[in-house]
Amino acid sequence: MRSGKQLIVLAFSVAAIVLGVYMTFFAGNTSQDHDAGVEESGNMEQEISTEGSGQMERTDDYDYAGKQLPIVENETAVESYNNGKTEIDIYFSNTERLDQGKMPMAAQAVLCEDVQKYLKHSGYADVTELYINDESYQEDAEKITFVCFMDGYEEMLQIEYWFEEQTLKYFILNSDEYGAGGTDAEGAHTEE
Repeated sequence: MRSGKQLIVLAFSVAAIVLGVYMTFFAGNTSQDHDAGVEESGNMEQEISTEGSGQMERTDDYDYAGKQLPIVENETAVESYNNGKTEIDIYFSNTERLDQGKMPMAAQAVLCEDVQKYLKHSGYADVTELYINDESYQEDAEKITFVCFMDGYEEMLQIEYWFEEQTLKYFILNSDEYGAGGTDAEGAHTEE
């Protein structure tokens, strides 16, 4: 009977030692590792000492309850890729042919801004969408030419990119001029 009692005390002691070692080395480090990981992953949370109670309190950096928000808007990725110009209201749809073509990225980067300026100057300031006509897309050794439908207008916009001159040219085409090449209005942009 005495050896049975000693065996239970021994088993209890071993269990207490194993639990103590686990709590000392593993459970304590896990919470420290978690806190360190949170600090390293962008300071998602921070600890702030409260003056009245002297206790540590966890707060979330992204919880804006009770905080004054900034008055100035943050710059978005689109604005930073557009050299800070935020006034571009025009966009192209159906651009698969253009994307697969040989127009340099520098020309594509200024295309929206230049087209918008040209359309405003030509009296089409309210155009916001240009739909590229796939059938009109032509590319040869000298130039790329394509026609875009303008939302709300029968007239169309013809865009040309000349490789040797590195120049973009724009023409407004009446519906009966389509295919004949526009000559009534011209805008051009030369890459530097």
